[in-house]
Amino acid sequence: MHETGQSSTCPNSSQISEKRVPQSDSLLVQNLTLADALARAAAERAVTPAQLAIAWVLARGTDIIPLVGARTRERLAESLGALSVRLTPEDLARIEAAVPANAVAGERYSAAQMLHLDSERHAATS
Repeated sequence: MHETGQSSTCPNSSQISEKRVPQSDSLLVQNLTLADALARAAAERAVTPAQLAIAWVLARGTDIIPLVGARTRERLAESLGALSVRLTPEDLARIEAAVPANAVAGERYSAAQMLHLDSERHAATS
């Protein structure tokens, strides 16, 4: 683990070679580049990328509540650490410039996976 709590085994775009990522997976490389930008912004604040992302959601307004999943107590503690992260308007602008929402590439799930996840849509097409 790094001082910020980041795992050193998490791949980033600089660790992914063209041999490992076929050209059809260029969306992965694009998204890992965004993840790298978020990790750099988090390191500047000495927090983890997850903490920075959760803090960003918290800063969006009092009517928005981040829902986080935690499979381990360690991840829960990490997520709760975001509650002490205070972002300035300048911080928010830097994060949004580094990781613009419209820059994320691809769908979250494939169409086949969506059939299993979206029960209402599945029921409507049956």
